[in-house]
Amino acid sequence: MNDFEKYKIIKEQYDIEYNGYKLNRILALVLWSFANDHMRFRYRAIAKLFLSYNFNNLFYNSSAHQILSTFGTYNRKDHLETYENVLSMLGPFVSKNILINPKLRFCFSIRSFLFSFKNWKSRVWQLNNYTKKSKIALLIETVFWCNNINSLSRKDFVGVNKYLSFCDALDLENLLTQHFKRLGVPTYSMTHGCHHISHKSPEPGMIDYENLETDNLLMWGKYSINEYVSWGIDTKKLLLAGYPKSNKLVNYRKKEETKRCIVFLSQHYFFNQNMQLLNIISKFTDKFEFTIKPHPAAVEYYFKFINENGMKMIPSNETIENCLTQEKYDWAIAVNTNAYYEALMRGVICLRYNDGSFDLMPGCDDVFENPDQFEMKIIERFGLSQEEYQKEINDVLEYTMGVGINNYRKIIVGS
Repeated sequence: MNDFEKYKIIKEQYDIEYNGYKLNRILALVLWSFANDHMRFRYRAIAKLFLSYNFNNLFYNSSAHQILSTFGTYNRKDHLETYENVLSMLGPFVSKNILINPKLRFCFSIRSFLFSFKNWKSRVWQLNNYTKKSKIALLIETVFWCNNINSLSRKDFVGVNKYLSFCDALDLENLLTQHFKRLGVPTYSMTHGCHHISHKSPEPGMIDYENLETDNLLMWGKYSINEYVSWGIDTKKLLLAGYPKSNKLVNYRKKEETKRCIVFLSQHYFFNQNMQLLNIISKFTDKFEFTIKPHPAAVEYYFKFINENGMKMIPSNETIENCLTQEKYDWAIAVNTNAYYEALMRGVICLRYNDGSFDLMPGCDDVFENPDQFEMKIIERFGLSQEEYQKEINDVLEYTMGVGINNYRKIIVGS
């Protein structure tokens, strides 16, 4: 049984509705962690039994704004840049709420605690294969989100015409999306990259489409729309919005020098694949200077290997955009990440590593699996003429990333 199948079983088991809100949808990421034995109990988390977010701090001026927008509890500088850039397209009609570290308030209800405890005990406590501490951690999260529902219900949202989230599928913004749908307010959500359906390697990113909550999802390119439709999502929900960042397409410029290479690793779920790539390129450190950009949440797992094999590492707070616009690197390598497309957009040749264990997104003929193929692809890609290469990547970028398309204001504001 794979990780997604375990998650689906637990999510169905925990199908609880509190005051009309679907708790297993709010708790989707928590339930993924619980189902796959990644959930940890921490004593300081007990305080969450008596807390909720302070929704009174949400900013919205009904005389100036038409749209209330939020950026949830995601500590990702690159995602925040995407959110702020979309808001800049929409003009003064939208309020901005960055909730990376939302303020908390005291909130406790005997009723919500007993409701949570009763459902948790009947659905989770008797389950085998899970530790008592992880079960208690799930109870705490359940009570906390019931507290949030209580707190949110006291907030007056008169005058809000539309709600725009950064990611409707996850915790706080899933709750807000459910809330505004109950109020009859149309809901919209951004997306944070080119999305594809994972068949070979189910991973937490699947929650983005499995737990879709919003009325309208703003997709970057046609490829992501086609993928979501193949999952069974109604095409009416999927709106072609285009590439949401301010970066302009830079044409490829043929370089004589190919020594400096930046390597974009995938999220920690693909640790084995990341390490396989690092082992391959470690055989070529006499020919190339490799600088590694791990996923921001997984830096510590690669630090030792990188240092011991004569490579460098980019700080976790450095964005992909900054890495690619400083012209420090002659080419790039990527493992199952949207950074591949970002490199192509900046005129940087990028190879892709794939061991066959995960689904490959559309791209150029630039994939390798072993050291021999790696050397061959370097020769092939740098041997292409500028015209051949540019035509190939232009077609790929329009289809996958929506480069050259910008419908955000038309879709959300309506003009």
